[in-house]
Amino acid sequence: FLEPYAKGTSEFSICCRYQIAVLNSRLGKISEADNFFLEIQNKFYNSPFADESSFRRADLYYNSKNYETAAMHFSEYQRKFPKGKFIDASYYYSADSYRKLAQIEKSILQYKILVENFPKSTFAYNARKNLSEIFEEQEKYEDALEQQKVILTIADSEEQRKTAEQKISFLKNLISGENSELALLEKRYAENFKNTTLEGRIAGTELAEFLMQNEQPKKDVFELADSLFKIQSSEKNQAAENSYAARTAFVCARCLRFQNKNKEAAQRFLVCAEFARKSGNDELAQRAIYGAAESFDAAKLYADSEKSAKTLLELYPKSSYKSAAQKFIKNN
Repeated sequence: FLEPYAKGTSEFSICCRYQIAVLNSRLGKISEADNFFLEIQNKFYNSPFADESSFRRADLYYNSKNYETAAMHFSEYQRKFPKGKFIDASYYYSADSYRKLAQIEKSILQYKILVENFPKSTFAYNARKNLSEIFEEQEKYEDALEQQKVILTIADSEEQRKTAEQKISFLKNLISGENSELALLEKRYAENFKNTTLEGRIAGTELAEFLMQNEQPKKDVFELADSLFKIQSSEKNQAAENSYAARTAFVCARCLRFQNKNKEAAQRFLVCAEFARKSGNDELAQRAIYGAAESFDAAKLYADSEKSAKTLLELYPKSSYKSAAQKFIKNN
């Protein structure tokens, strides 16, 4: 119904052309929309609609995931409207288009132009975040760190600031070479939304094991492992996560043993053994049952210690823990 009004050269006619283009873009008629936007861009360059039409041409292809054409049109917009209303957005989406095309150096250049020339742009935060990710992928950790330091100063929420602080700590560890494995594990745990996803809980299990093996089993290590275990061992999840529940239970038991909470440690070792056997991890089950016997003995609960040792030998008569377990059995 707008077409009869879109044939003239008045501002109203140009507006009608623009609205037809927008309507076509919403209907997925990319070529038709592009033709109208292009006509406005070239024929009516001085119109208020020319700037936006030129940008919308590129945006049209970006949203349809035709990133090569999108990048070309964003570049055209930058040449034609260097002071346009959408100039910062054009650099951001151009950079993202090149990134999706794996043309990383071009992507970096576009992001850099944006953050250096439009530092207060609403796109600056994400541009620097993406630059940091790219530099990290390239193992240019110092460059990534510089981006995160700026991000910390421009972050407008507590969550953004906390994330930047974590990234700065992570990158500093990578640069120094200290605890780089720990930094990577912490990163993977955070990126997978911690204990709210299966992938996060798997990463968290590996993180808890690393902390247990490489640092003193402190309270926060126990809390991490315990929080994971409670979810992994739930009725909803245990069928799929038995093996991970066994591992986090073992970390909990080791932490309790370190704190001389020997009875609690023994009980956790037995829980670990139960889940280890369910998941077919006989090696861990043997370690856990022996750990229970040893912990009960340390708690002076000798009958329980003997019972655990006998259970180990009954279930695993050829266990590598056989000779060590026999010392907990009276009259052996």
